[in-house]
Amino acid sequence: QPGKTINSPKIIDLISYLPKTFTVQKLLMLTVPMVIFAVMRYLWIIYQKGEGGSPEKVLLTDKQLLGAVLLWAITVMMIIYGVG
Repeated sequence: QPGKTINSPKIIDLISYLPKTFTVQKLLMLTVPMVIFAVMRYLWIIYQKGEGGSPEKVLLTDKQLLGAVLLWAITVMMIIYGVG
């Protein structure tokens, strides 16, 4: 029928079973600046300070880099799992 809408219960049930990651893709774009900051900070540490020998040591000793990674992880968890 030409004027019939597609609001059937089957489609609504299908949407409710989709993982939340399919519905929050645009919100995950909020984490892009954090990732850019962390990558740029890591590159600065490697090239300007010459401390690129051990990535895990750089991550654990630089407070700004560690903070960016933790903030990113918390933000992603809050967006995907709705914590908070």
